[in-house]
Amino acid sequence: MKFSEAVTYRGLTFLIQQLLGMVDSGAHDDVTVAQALEHIRDGDLFTWLKSLDDGCDFSAFGVTGPYREATTLWLRGLEALRGEYASDIRRKWGIENRGLCLLVTWTFEILRWEVDRVTAELRDAAPTEPPDSMH
Repeated sequence: MKFSEAVTYRGLTFLIQQLLGMVDSGAHDDVTVAQALEHIRDGDLFTWLKSLDDGCDFSAFGVTGPYREATTLWLRGLEALRGEYASDIRRKWGIENRGLCLLVTWTFEILRWEVDRVTAELRDAAPTEPPDSMH
């Protein structure tokens, strides 16, 4: 695994922590799945999230933040998920009411995609025969 991948994973897990803090507060229970989908589509997700909760820290995300690669991966992943599953969220993900719960679930899915990708790369790069010193 490359250092940049580790930073990306750390960024995604930090993002999950921030979203879960918003969920736990209960202050955003009225945020709907439709609202989350709208802001994913419009490309203003971080602006919207910041407007919902001043207590969460999204400053590490964006084009200049230390988690800029995680930001890009997250936003692209959310858009891909929205495009594929927007009409089937309840059946596929078990989420139908709270938009922040959808963002958490989809962030875990994006993280899973990345872990699967790296695992496949490591598996494909592994030697198929033991080194000469083991013969």
